[in-house]
Amino acid sequence: MLKTQEIRSKITADTKQFDLLNLHSPVLIEGKIHAPKISLGRKIPIPTPDFGGAEDANCQKLTQELWAAKP
Repeated sequence: MLKTQEIRSKITADTKQFDLLNLHSPVLIEGKIHAPKISLGRKIPIPTPDFGGAEDANCQKLTQELWAAKP
């Protein structure tokens, strides 16, 4: 939102393996661009089991697709 100079973003992770130290919660970035607020997506960050299983990304193919879509 360039008119109001605000940002609103949500970052989530898709784990590939189990890790007890993962946040298990999205990271939220909201507010004015010069001073955004960064917080966790949960009020109480209680760890929940996430045993992984995310697929590997084909980085080479994705990069080629991005370059092909370049105007």
